[in-house]
Amino acid sequence: MKVFPFELGLLDFNGTVQDDLEITLKSVREIFMKLTGSCPVLTENSFREEITLHYADFFEKYGVPKNRKAEGDAIRKEYFCKHANGDLLFTGVKEAISELFRHMDLGIVSGDVQGFVSERLEHLGILQFFDTVHDGVSEKMDIFKKILHAYELAPYTIFYVDDGPEGIEAANALGIFSIAFVHNKSYCHEKRILAAKPDYNTIISGAHPRPQKSHPALMRGFHLTNNEKPCVKMVFATHHSSNLSREKYWDIFEIRDRGSYFFACFGQYGS
Repeated sequence: MKVFPFELGLLDFNGTVQDDLEITLKSVREIFMKLTGSCPVLTENSFREEITLHYADFFEKYGVPKNRKAEGDAIRKEYFCKHANGDLLFTGVKEAISELFRHMDLGIVSGDVQGFVSERLEHLGILQFFDTVHDGVSEKMDIFKKILHAYELAPYTIFYVDDGPEGIEAANALGIFSIAFVHNKSYCHEKRILAAKPDYNTIISGAHPRPQKSHPALMRGFHLTNNEKPCVKMVFATHHSSNLSREKYWDIFEIRDRGSYFFACFGQYGS
């Protein structure tokens, strides 16, 4: 029998839960046009190279002073509400979150416009799964500290998933299990995310996910089967198969050196 090692799951929102890179880039262009009358040349690639959690710095670099941040936030929200079509969730994310919800508390920690993430979660039909939602966050470490205090949990019993380096680095600094979500629609390129040295990365664009370093939550789950390399199986089944078969296992909670995926149902890959 295996015991799932986490008690709280935290996720970033934009580019991790919500697949919104394309519409975000369009809203950014709208902000520049309305606040400055012109827009710098921004491609999806250049945007992913430059954008950070502190997005006011990005806008200031191209001529929008930080004292106009509230105006920019309002334009983004208005544009999003007017032009967002469909549910904009990564494939399978609702199923993953609803399954996680059966076993632990969940929370969102996002830098998006304050108050807007809860609205989006409700629109997407997944707000009910989240015990806590923190948006408008500029320093994720501060929020993580508040969460650790409020839930009275050891850091290694919490995981955090993000598609940007700032959240990964903050989680690492506190001992929270960090998972990099790497996708061709993540807000940051793979190189930027992995430079933050996540405990684990899940790459949806083709490569297998892989642990980056040892972690207490993983060490508690290690087992060896025959001549396999060390692996971790975090499953909800009440039994496990000695031959590492996939029967009854939730792939999203299975970490292994080869052939399986963490958070696989965020994307359409894996068997």
